[in-house]
Amino acid sequence: MIRDTIISAQKGDVVTDFYGKELMKAVGALAGTPGTYVTVQVMRKDPSTGEYQPTEITITRQQLWMEGERDEEDKKP
Repeated sequence: MIRDTIISAQKGDVVTDFYGKELMKAVGALAGTPGTYVTVQVMRKDPSTGEYQPTEITITRQQLWMEGERDEEDKKP
């Protein structure tokens, strides 16, 4: 099963190509101030044709917590 794949991200006027690169490289480009936006291009399977097509998605950045990380933040004085 092939899943959606991030192939590029745009921050302002800068477009970064991720096609065939590791996910963590994309994560670094997606990071930013919560409440700001980043546009990503994703290869997504078209249900009507079964073919993969690039699709642009605009994401509003938010604070993300990994499991257990929030607990550690709550314990800080």
